[in-house]
Amino acid sequence: MNRELEPARPLLLSEIQLFQGLSSNDFTDIARRCKVRHFVRQELILARHQNSSDVHFISRGRVRITSFSKGGKETTYHDKSVGDVFGELAAIDGAARAADVVALEDTTTVSTTAEVFRDLLARYPTVNQRLLKQLAANIRGLTDRVFEFTALGVSARIRAELYRLGKSANEAVQEDRNRVLLDPAPKHVELASRVATTREAVTREINTLVKMGLVQKNGPQKLLLLDLNKLAEAID
Repeated sequence: MNRELEPARPLLLSEIQLFQGLSSNDFTDIARRCKVRHFVRQELILARHQNSSDVHFISRGRVRITSFSKGGKETTYHDKSVGDVFGELAAIDGAARAADVVALEDTTTVSTTAEVFRDLLARYPTVNQRLLKQLAANIRGLTDRVFEFTALGVSARIRAELYRLGKSANEAVQEDRNRVLLDPAPKHVELASRVATTREAVTREINTLVKMGLVQKNGPQKLLLLDLNKLAEAID
């Protein structure tokens, strides 16, 4: 469960992407207006349709942006990790939460109110610009996914999702960024929820990609994407 709120320390803000380039005095000012929250693995941090508007910056751990139907079916949108922000939409427009947010592991966030967040956007133009770019990237990503759901078959959707994960992975092999290690790689059931298919279909497709020489299994939770360019070509 979420433990008692703690005062934020400026050091916790140093890895937040929106705040990169701000001064130590800026960090001190922002930290005074934030609180630290702790969440345990699998804890529901935000609930879809919930009327709350706090914004969270991740300083430790990972979360999943997802939605659950009344029948328990899960649709996964994307994961966020250290340095990322979530909850900003409700803070901007005042509407209810658009999705559920679940902690994938023990997670610590620095949170602030919607009013403070909007004040930070007005006070720090660089923060505002970075947020606008992130929102634009999110819209482009969702546009791509809508196209994939309407125009591509199951195999192509799985390949497109692996390609997307590879492009955004933190652990690209430095000497050859066309080879990307997914560590941890999403479980087959998680990939299935991302592309609206079954775990069995994901397993079959990954085995096919292994035979094609595009993917290599590197342990129970690691996948090495051997050639991102060829994987992109194989989507169509």
